[in-house]
Amino acid sequence: MPVSLKRYVLGVVAIGAIALVAATILFPPSPEIAIPIGAGWPAGLGVALGIGYWIVLTLVSSALPVELPRGTKQAVAIAPIMGSMFLGGRGIIK
Repeated sequence: MPVSLKRYVLGVVAIGAIALVAATILFPPSPEIAIPIGAGWPAGLGVALGIGYWIVLTLVSSALPVELPRGTKQAVAIAPIMGSMFLGGRGIIK
């Protein structure tokens, strides 16, 4: 791999990581995304479980495209991404 391409990839990954950290700090998740787990657990655990649920659901739906009748395949990964945005994406919705 050429050195210029390595630098480009490193720059894109660094900018993406900075954007992820900035979005996480500026737009905390909404409590509606939390999975109710009952009393006696740490306060943020339900939110973390809710976010983890949507991540796993998105990864599974990305890995399993739907095959349509004529043999074409359609990716359905956008459905859980939209669901997680509506439940926990305060910075995107409001």
